[in-house]
Amino acid sequence: MNNASNTPVVFINGLIGTLNDPEIHRQLGDRPFLAPDLYGYGKHQGTPMGKINIQGQVERIHEVVEAEFNECAVSLVGHSVGGVVAYAFAHRYPECVKSLVSVEGNFALKDAFWSSSVANMSVEQAETMLEGFRADPEAWLERSGILEPAGKTKTAKTWLAHQPAFRALFQFRPDC
Repeated sequence: MNNASNTPVVFINGLIGTLNDPEIHRQLGDRPFLAPDLYGYGKHQGTPMGKINIQGQVERIHEVVEAEFNECAVSLVGHSVGGVVAYAFAHRYPECVKSLVSVEGNFALKDAFWSSSVANMSVEQAETMLEGFRADPEAWLERSGILEPAGKTKTAKTWLAHQPAFRALFQFRPDC
């Protein structure tokens, strides 16, 4: 797969949500892609807390890349903290990476004003915040500056349901 147009793409989500979205993938045409659930998200919500950190996520992505693409180098697309995971993956497994794109990558808590405020919350505070978002996803979208939130409510609900608050919280702790 030396042709860049055939290079598999691996999407790595940020704090809230999933990049396993047909609207995103439609743009890739026939190019192979994956948007695996990270530890603590989706199918992996029950992951032990010790694996929910940047290095644990790097190993999760490595497992997926090896299993799905047989050691073929991939293009990584990381959103927010997913950008950190992507760069850490590229550093640990450079032979597995053809290219890397960071979308709103936050490489330190000081860069991620919202994520850093979540990291400083208690589990109860984070859960209360996310329950408020889940109760009124259109208001959450409006406060986030999303224009025409009514058309994006389904995606917002999917993203907000993708992980429990306490899992998201630990991913951003400075000591993890």
